[in-house]
Amino acid sequence: MLSNIYIGIYALLWIFITVLYIYKTKTIGIGGLLLIIYSVSSLASIFYFNALDGVLHGNMISIEFAPLIFLFICLNICMLPIYIHSKQLAKLKVRRESSRIMSFFKILLTILAPIIIEAFLEMLYVASKINPNELSDIYESENRNIVFPFVGEYTTGICKRLQFIWPIFFFVFLENKKDRIYAFLALMAYFVIVLYSYANAGRVGIVKLIFTFILVFILFRNNIDTVMRKKILKRGLIIFLFFVLMLGLITVSRYGASNMRLDIVAWISLYLGEAPINFSQYLWTVNNTMEGDNMFSMAKTLIGMDAITDLTLRREHWTSILGIPNNIFYSWIGDVYLDIGRSLTLFFCVVFCFCLEMYIRKIMQQKSYNLFSILIMSMILLVFMFGFMYFPYKVYGFQILIVSNVVFLLICQFINRKYK
Repeated sequence: MLSNIYIGIYALLWIFITVLYIYKTKTIGIGGLLLIIYSVSSLASIFYFNALDGVLHGNMISIEFAPLIFLFICLNICMLPIYIHSKQLAKLKVRRESSRIMSFFKILLTILAPIIIEAFLEMLYVASKINPNELSDIYESENRNIVFPFVGEYTTGICKRLQFIWPIFFFVFLENKKDRIYAFLALMAYFVIVLYSYANAGRVGIVKLIFTFILVFILFRNNIDTVMRKKILKRGLIIFLFFVLMLGLITVSRYGASNMRLDIVAWISLYLGEAPINFSQYLWTVNNTMEGDNMFSMAKTLIGMDAITDLTLRREHWTSILGIPNNIFYSWIGDVYLDIGRSLTLFFCVVFCFCLEMYIRKIMQQKSYNLFSILIMSMILLVFMFGFMYFPYKVYGFQILIVSNVVFLLICQFINRKYK
C-alpha cells in the first residue's frame, strides 16, 4: 500500500512541476518537453508497478520514498539550466558557416555518395528479407552480426561513423534549394543506421535515432522557413509512423518470445517506467560501486586504468559483485549512482548543472549556435530525453563513436576559424 503511495507522489511531483513550468513560461519549449517525458514515464511507473503483483525479477518489491525523492531531485538539478533558459534558447538561430567549410562538406558528401547509396540499397535489401517473427531470435542470438550480400559491412560501417553528424548535415543543406541533394544524401546515410538497428532487432537504437533527429530539428527550426517546416512535419510524420511500425514489429516479436506474465501494454510500460522502481528497489542499499566501468569505461582506458569494455562481460562481472541485476534500467542518474555512489552522485549533479549553465550562457552570449554547439547540445539533451531509461552513451563502442564525431566537428571548427 505504501509503495503505491510513494510512486503516486513521485508521479504527482513530475506532473506538478510540468504544469507549473508550462503555466509560468506560457510555452512548452525544450524544458517543457523534457518534463512531459518524465511525467509520462512516472505515470507508466504506476501502471507497471500495479501489473507486477508485488514481485520484481523474482524478488518481493520494497519501494522506499527516499530513493524516489533523491532521483527526482538529482534529475531536476541536472536539467535546471534547460528549464531556466528554454525560452531564450528557443529564439536562437544556427549561424551560417563559411563558404570554405561548406565547400569542404560538399566535397566530403560527394566522395561519400557512392558509399552511402550502396549502404542504403544493401541495408534496405537485408531489412526487407527479415521475417518479423524472427526478430526476437535475432535479439537473443549471441552472434547478431548481419550477413551482407556484398560490401555492406564496410559501407554501413562508414555511415555509422558519423551518426551524430548526419542530422546536422541534413538541416545545414536544407536551407539552400541548390544544396538539397546533399541534405538527401545525409538523410539517406541516417536511414542506413536506422535500418541497421532494425536488422539487429534493436528498439533502443531506433528510439535513440528518432530522439536525436527530433532534437537537432528543434535546435535548427529557426533557420527553416515556415513552408519548409510544414513540409518537414508532414513528411516527418510519415517517416515517424514507419519507424513506429519497425518498433512495433520488434516489440510484438520479442513479446511473443518472452515468458513474462505481463500483458503487452504492461510490458511496454516496463520500458517507460521501470527505472524509478528499480532505482528504489536495488540501488539504495548497494554498498559498492562499479568504479566507473558503467559510464566512464573509455575515460578509464585513456588514463591507463583497467576497465571492462565488453558489455556482456561487464554485466556478468558487476552483477556477481553488486548482487543486483546489471541489465535493467535505473535511469541515467541511476547509472551515475552505480559508478560513484550516493554522495558523489549528488555532487556530480551539482557540478554538471554548473557546467551546463556556463555552456548555455556562452552560447547565448554568442547569440547563435554553431555546428559544434548543436552537436554538444543535442547529445546533452539526448541524455535527458532518453535518460528516464538509462544513460544512452554507456556502451564503450558508442563512446568511441561520440569522440570521432566531436573530433570531426572540432577540426571543421578550427578550419572555419583559421580561414574565416
